[in-house]
Amino acid sequence: MFHKWIIIGCLATSIGGGITACGNKHRHDASAREVPATSIPYVENDEMPYIVKGLKDNEGGTSFFAYHKGKMTGGYGTAYGSFTITESPLRITVSTPTNAFPAQTGETVYSNFYVTSGGYVTAMDFKGHKTQSVQGIPITLFYGGHTSVTYNTREHVDEIRYDFDDSQGYGETGRIHYEWDGGKLTNIFYDASRKKHFYEQHKIFTFHYTEKYEPTTKYDRIFLKEMNLCPFIYDFMWYAGLFGRPLEEIPVGFTCESMGDEVTGNITETISVERDLAGRTNALRYRNGATSLFIYEEKGQTPSYSPVLLSQKKHEEKTTP
Repeated sequence: MFHKWIIIGCLATSIGGGITACGNKHRHDASAREVPATSIPYVENDEMPYIVKGLKDNEGGTSFFAYHKGKMTGGYGTAYGSFTITESPLRITVSTPTNAFPAQTGETVYSNFYVTSGGYVTAMDFKGHKTQSVQGIPITLFYGGHTSVTYNTREHVDEIRYDFDDSQGYGETGRIHYEWDGGKLTNIFYDASRKKHFYEQHKIFTFHYTEKYEPTTKYDRIFLKEMNLCPFIYDFMWYAGLFGRPLEEIPVGFTCESMGDEVTGNITETISVERDLAGRTNALRYRNGATSLFIYEEKGQTPSYSPVLLSQKKHEEKTTP
């Protein structure tokens, strides 16, 4: 157990500040290229004739993304509700659906974006509220926070730091550090500490590859779900091109070591890749039975759904006898 804490101690002198990465050959100061964001990157171009328009898993989780002229403009996810992305200046609004469980309504607004010259987010603020009925009495909670991001020289995400508080005095501060070998993600180091009540959690992901590797193709824009460990960051933000370049190779598995309060232990997982006739990755299947499915949109295809109508449809399905 002692060696695990040495690793974490090397990665962070403190969670709240003074974080120093060890052995990152590719790190550079992304803040030197920060500019106020007026738009988001194009995720559709001649080299990327297909873009991900949806994600599904075997537990009922679903996300759908809408695009206009090569940029993501909105969508819907069962985990967070509907969202819209507007530009000039860049602004994201996520609206919690009324059919969420437990029943609640709310909205989170992301603003004050700063980006690299390539359009990747280096900083953003967010604030919002959610209202939930407790014994018939509506209770509204307000919250807000900040997220900052750096990238390596290949424009893969290097580190995400976050901090947020709510109107009841709760909150969390943390960081996620990513290590890469070229286009291969090799490690993720996660450290988080909650406010008001002492609580810490640490995770180390180590990704495995073989000589018979699974390179992504020009049709792929894949981010592993294990990469998304930051509160208030959702899957659509990765696929909108906000957090750097996607994987250039898909691992065959990983191990995860968890330490801290409540959760301690190791997990070993394998990942198998399924491709369609066009060579696109359409499924990642895990040994534990979990599945990630990828739905693609042809270049220039008109989105065939409305986030609002989809939300209403799901609500009707749940309420219909």
